[in-house]
Amino acid sequence: MDRDQLLMIKDYLNARRKVLPEYVEQDPYHWNSRIYMAKLLQEIGNTQEAYIILRGIYEDNTFRFDKGIHGAYEEYIIEKVKFFQQLAQLSIEVTKEPAQSIPYLDEALIMLDGAESVYPYVDPKDIKLLKKSYLNRLD
Repeated sequence: MDRDQLLMIKDYLNARRKVLPEYVEQDPYHWNSRIYMAKLLQEIGNTQEAYIILRGIYEDNTFRFDKGIHGAYEEYIIEKVKFFQQLAQLSIEVTKEPAQSIPYLDEALIMLDGAESVYPYVDPKDIKLLKKSYLNRLD
């Protein structure tokens, strides 16, 4: 998604009276701002646009650890796993193909592998169950 499209989405959300935090208003191109806008789009039913935004972040690999945003590395892992879960959910809603969601859940599991300190917040078993439910839809 290019800069003009992101500005149009920001304006669209403002027109819908969605309150955008200052960091989104100041830099709507940052990956964290795009995640926030995608969340709002998803809330108002624009799943296609939300999916496009999140998929762009994924493809560009711009979701990175930032001490100013996450503080601790464990918080980054939690947020990135949630990002992968949301992307998997949107993928299955938009594409109607469960197989396209599996790679995102696999990446979440890879992130959780060896990160036991986040287990109270994100349980790998939940991701595995979600993956299993998506795989069952393939049959």
